[in-house]
This record gives sequence, C-alpha cells and structure tokens, in this order.
Amino acid sequence: MTMTSGDTRLTSWKSIARYFGKSERTVRRWEAEEGLPVQRHMHRSQGSVFAMESDLAAWQKSRSEVSNAQPLRDDRAETTSLIVMPLQFLGTNAAQDFLAVGFTDELISGLSRLDGLRVISRTSSHALSARSLSTAEIRKLVNADILIEGSIRQTGENLKISVQMINCRTDQSSWSQTTTCDLDGIFDAQAELVDAISKTLSHSMSNVTGDPQTVQRSRDRNIWEALVRARIESLRWTPAAIRNAAGLLEASIERYGDDPALVSALGRCHLFLREIGSNMSNQPLDAAEECLTLLRRSVPDEPATHQLAGWIAYQRGDIPAAMHSLRAAYIADADDPDTLALLSYSYLLSGLDDLAHPIVDQLIAIDPLTPLNHSLAACKELFAGRFDAAVESYAYMCNLDPSNKMAHLFHVMAMSISGEKQAVLKKVNEVAASFDTTPIDRLLHAFASGVRSEEIRSAPRIDMAMKATTVDMFPRLMAQAHGLSGNKDAALEWLSLAADRGFRNWTFMTEIDPSLALLREDEEFIRLMTRIKIDQQELRHQFS
Repeated sequence: MTMTSGDTRLTSWKSIARYFGKSERTVRRWEAEEGLPVQRHMHRSQGSVFAMESDLAAWQKSRSEVSNAQPLRDDRAETTSLIVMPLQFLGTNAAQDFLAVGFTDELISGLSRLDGLRVISRTSSHALSARSLSTAEIRKLVNADILIEGSIRQTGENLKISVQMINCRTDQSSWSQTTTCDLDGIFDAQAELVDAISKTLSHSMSNVTGDPQTVQRSRDRNIWEALVRARIESLRWTPAAIRNAAGLLEASIERYGDDPALVSALGRCHLFLREIGSNMSNQPLDAAEECLTLLRRSVPDEPATHQLAGWIAYQRGDIPAAMHSLRAAYIADADDPDTLALLSYSYLLSGLDDLAHPIVDQLIAIDPLTPLNHSLAACKELFAGRFDAAVESYAYMCNLDPSNKMAHLFHVMAMSISGEKQAVLKKVNEVAASFDTTPIDRLLHAFASGVRSEEIRSAPRIDMAMKATTVDMFPRLMAQAHGLSGNKDAALEWLSLAADRGFRNWTFMTEIDPSLALLREDEEFIRLMTRIKIDQQELRHQFS
C-alpha cells in the first residue's frame, strides 16, 4: 500500500514500515541495500531512527523510475509478543488504585515503541485482571511469549514498584527489578522501568530494537491522574460511567486549561456516547468537533488528533475523509486499537477488503479480548462470502460479552444470511424485547420476520431514529432483513440510504449477499450499483 507524501516525521522502524505497507525487516534491508533515506539520533543508551515522508516518497518515486528495476522484495519479520498484566495495588487507600492502572498503561505505551515487539493492548490486559489464570492459560488466550507482572506498594507519599519478566513458554522469571520513588517521581520511575525492560529484551532477542522511552500524555501529575481516572470510568462502557468520565475531564480542563491529552480524551468520550447508542443526536458529534478544533490548533500532527478527526468523519458518514485521517493516525501509531478498528471497518465498507484484512489481523493480534474486534474479524469473513466463519466469529463475540445485544444482533444477521432459520428464531426469542423498544430489538425482530418470509411490521418511531443516524449500519441491516422477507422496495430504500452513509462494498452487494438477490435485476438497483462501483474505483485509486 503506497501512502501519500507529506512532511510528517516518522520516528521508528515500525512507522516507516507502515508507510510502505511492508515489514520492519524489509525496510531495514532497503536502507542497507537500496539507500532508503533513514536518519539517526544518538541517545545516551542507544540510537533511534527517523525519516520524513517527503524523503521516502521521493526515494520510492526514483526507485520506480529505474528501468528494469526488480520488484522490491518483502521479508517476513520476526515478532515477539508481550503482555503487561495489570500491576497489583498494595496500598491501604483503595482510592489510590488508579496509580497501578496508570502505571500499567504507561508501561504498555512505552514498550509499544520498540520495533520487533507486539504489545497486547491495555483493554485485553485489563480484561484479564479479574481472572485467576496461569501463565500457560494467559499465553493461550493472547498468544504471548513474554509476560510482565508486578505491584505498586504505597506508603504515604512513597511508592515501591516491583516488576518481573516471565517467559510464557517455560513459566520462569528471566528478570526482575524494584524501584522506589515518591508520587512526584512516578514519571521518572516509569521511564526507568521501560528502559530496563527494553534493554533486557534487546540483549536477549536480536529482533527487538528501538529507542526505549515513555511518552506520557502529560507530565503534570494532576492531569495524568484525571486521564487515568476518566479512562477507568469509560472502560465500564455504560452511559452513566462515560458521562462521569466526561464530567471529570471537563472539570480538569476548567481547572488546568486546554491540555491536549484532556481535550482528546473528552472528544473520545463524546463519541463513546454515540457508539453505545446512548445519544444518537448530533450533540455529541458537535461537542467532539469543538475538541477537534482545539487539538488542530495545538497538536495538529498528533495521532490522537488524526484519530478523532477520522472518528468524527465516520460518524458523519464521510468515509473517504475518515480513511484519510485514520490512515495518518495509523502510520504514526499502529498500536491503537480504536484506530485499527475504525480504519479496517472503513476499508471494508468501501470494498477495499484487501487493505482491511491485514489490519483486522493486526487488531486481533494486539487486542484479542475486546468483543468488538471479533465483530470486525467476522465482518471480514462475511464480506468475503465465508458465512460459516462469520457466524463462528460472531458467536465468539457473544461469548466474550453475553450482555452485549449488538453482538447478538450481528450473530443473528450472519445466521439469517447463511440460512440458519431455527437458530435465528431461537436467539431472537431469547434476547429481544418488544419489536419497537430499541433499534436493536427492532432489527432482531426484523430478521426473525425475514427468515420466516413474513412482512416486517411497522415501527415508525424506531425507523425514524435509524434513518436519522449518519452511519451505514442500521440502514444496511434493515435492507438485508427486508430483502430476506421479500420486500424489494423497502430493501432498496434502506440500501440506498446505507450507500449514502458510505457503504460501498460493491462485490458483496452484487455477488455475495443472498439477502439482496431479489434486487439484482432491478433497474434502480443496477443504477445504484453503477454509481457505487465508480465511487469504489475512485477510492481504490486514492488509497492503494
């Protein structure tokens, strides 16, 4: 995948490799053998690399103009997988347990900067915190080679931080260290431990390299505490908890000013409320836009700014703009699960499945225990026509989060398309409330009617709510349900709306999805698909 040029500074082998869509080993070889313009900074302990996008684009152009040039060979990079388990808090004041959560997150962020190392995300790491698991069980769940675990003991203003490294294959400790500091020295302690772990890994594993440095979102302890507490709240993933997180961030901004990390987190909270269906109006989007305006003034090139811009564009139904911003975020930081999820889904919607698939695989590798990610893995299989695999992935998503009705809706949709009528009816009976209670319940009952080839009952209030959203999902699912029921006009109406919201997967609609088979001879459908194919080709030209 060739990226567009710009003046962005790429600060690791990981980001340089992502620019070309190649492995780290490949771009290292290009530097050694093909003159790839990579520069180096020397630090006290070791060096780090950087490159400018404009230099890389010029090198790539000159390389392509060389007559009889051989194709640039790709190599398979060795990658070590590491998980940082949530550190235990051993203080007497439970209200201070955020220290362990925040310290764990900063270790994850710092180690993610190392090349050749795949660090399991904080969401999957924290998902294991309440479970008593052996090292072997953890390794099986997240495919980790190395485990970092430890504790923080607080006595008054003083902290004693102990960590150890465990080889997951042997269940043996290979390194340990204890450091002490006061609360004001917590950032230095984080940097010290990341540096020590990095050196240990690079000495024992030749594929792990890079500049071992932590990048706290803020060096102000009060702001850092607000960020950690807000993140803990938002991870509860309920409307009340997300509103609590937003309130905490707003109070901190009022007190400490428009710190970019606080503003970025607040923008995400606004979008979380839409993501969980708590507020589908434009109010959260408008509030997130205000945060984005502030970020573009202060930190326009930060990955968080690009990610927020992409997320807002996606929520507004502008998928091309979303992909532009999310790809910029991905090049700068490919370890953020939200960026990976949004970018891969945008690619899938646009019919750029070949670009989406490796990103989905990467997402599952670094964040295997987040249910939503398995929805993307299932979507990848669904759009490729592998319905059995899609049903299996959606079922796994349901098992990870049984109370998530959206997961059950996706599972019902996949079973409906694959013809599992009795399984659909059984699940709808188990999980759906009245057909007009929520959009999700409405859709569950619509699929039940569809597989029975019955007319789908009217629910004007809910239908208006689904039509008012700016994302493709609800209209697309309604089109499929009406297609199964045999209502061609309704299916086409909802499908046209989904297309207006960014659904451009031409192959899935014209060749794969059996629920749309009754539309394929319709002149209006053919005209719609002709327009979509042109749009999809333009997107491929832009992004491939």
